[in-house]
Amino acid sequence: MKGITMGSIQIFIPSLNPDSKLLGVVDALVEQTDFDIIVLDDGSDDAHRGIFEQIKEKPRCTTLRHHVNLGKGRALKDGFNYILNTYPDSIGCVTVDGDGQHTTKDIINCAAALMAQPNSLVLGSRDFDQSNVPAKSELGNKITRKTMKLLCGIDIPDTQTGLRGISREFMKVLMNTAGERFEFETNMLLAAKECDIPFNIVLIDTV
Repeated sequence: MKGITMGSIQIFIPSLNPDSKLLGVVDALVEQTDFDIIVLDDGSDDAHRGIFEQIKEKPRCTTLRHHVNLGKGRALKDGFNYILNTYPDSIGCVTVDGDGQHTTKDIINCAAALMAQPNSLVLGSRDFDQSNVPAKSELGNKITRKTMKLLCGIDIPDTQTGLRGISREFMKVLMNTAGERFEFETNMLLAAKECDIPFNIVLIDTV
């Protein structure tokens, strides 16, 4: 984001067997922002390795690699560890899915929200009531949302979003939070509630 001090917020993208959409996400961020971008290859097969080779040649881009698939939770933790060690002045990072469902505008808005409230957990939340949302996705989110509210006291509109702004201090907590695969993203919400970290909801486009 133009105007955010270089190195203060990083973009982290975990990916497994990506297609050209990942290149589109990275290219847009390189062209429209000043963020450093870290992409982690979570054990992709040889047919998809070329995309990561292209990314590491781009400005402000770093690629990390798991030689075997270890899961999204482990990928996020390893990304946090890299950022904590590499950027000592970092405020935090924004995690992004590499399949093109997060627009550059929304990524920038989440980074700005983290900058404005660095002690919060920023959640880029989709509107599942829009007519273009598949019924299966709408139903799944509503069930998960109601379950989280009833059982855990967490009332947020999008429990499954991968677009999140995470502070440096919360990244340290998450390094020891349980979960190596997709369950880690739910455990992150539980950890935030346990640590009294407020949820900062940023409405985003539903792609």
